[in-house]
Amino acid sequence: MRFLNASFAVVLVSWAVPARAQNTAPTAAPSVAPSDSNVVFGNVGNAALLMDVFRPAQPNGLGILFISGSGWGGVSSYTHGYDDTPLKNDARSSAGYEGRLVQGLVTRGYTVFAINHRFAPEVKFPAPVYDAQRAVRFVRANAAQYGVDPARLGAIGHSSGAHLAAMLGVIDTTIDNPKNLPAQRGSSKVQAVVTIAAPFVVTGILLTRPANVRVVSNFIGALPERAADGTLPLSGIAAMASPLTHVSGQTAPFLIYQAENDSTVLKTSAPQMAERLTAVGVPNRLVMLPVGGHAPKYDLDEIDAWFRRYLK
Repeated sequence: MRFLNASFAVVLVSWAVPARAQNTAPTAAPSVAPSDSNVVFGNVGNAALLMDVFRPAQPNGLGILFISGSGWGGVSSYTHGYDDTPLKNDARSSAGYEGRLVQGLVTRGYTVFAINHRFAPEVKFPAPVYDAQRAVRFVRANAAQYGVDPARLGAIGHSSGAHLAAMLGVIDTTIDNPKNLPAQRGSSKVQAVVTIAAPFVVTGILLTRPANVRVVSNFIGALPERAADGTLPLSGIAAMASPLTHVSGQTAPFLIYQAENDSTVLKTSAPQMAERLTAVGVPNRLVMLPVGGHAPKYDLDEIDAWFRRYLK
């Protein structure tokens, strides 16, 4: 595979611990069953990649890829054992931070595809990105079955899931397809993106915390050596894994949420991304909240308006 590189408004208004760990509600939170459960969208290394599909009562014909936060699989709530909780299950919790987001989109008419991806350190970048791209191609190939327009797909995610959603908006890939399979044809790029607490620069993580160092190292293999001024240069694999470096005039429009007091992603990450998008003429909106930590408050009505504007 190879990468193809694809108005700035600021509103002042612990590493991707999954919603289940952030939520203070009882463990047995209400669960919403997907319309289609455990749909196999790919098989790699003889392991199935699964998604849940949430169909709305009154569909608007727009499909959204949802990717939950997990530190690319690096947070402690994932054991990497045979009975691990699937990443996509965060979308099922109606009381959870990410579940409320998914259910809010479904209520507004979107068909939402909540996906799993392979975890680091078992696999490293770019494998999780490729998994997300495969999911986009799978949805496009089966758009008629799910009642969505294959030319109007969006992506949304939180934390590491937002990083992967961002990658779906800034790059496309060509892919070998000797069997000419429908799920391997076509573009893997989405037409609109919403990110929540996204690390647009993978070295722009608060690396004074050992847990964050482990998460980033697991994902990209190793951290680059620090420069003389103590900074981590954005080069090599770290640059390739950072959405910021892939921004071009063909990048999808971005709605970005971040809190200034985020304890994981540096508060400079989102403004950097917005400035880069603005510089190449890509529509974007940065909502920089004063509080919220790594789980900033999102506005479902604003997200709905963003997707409707740029997917229609």
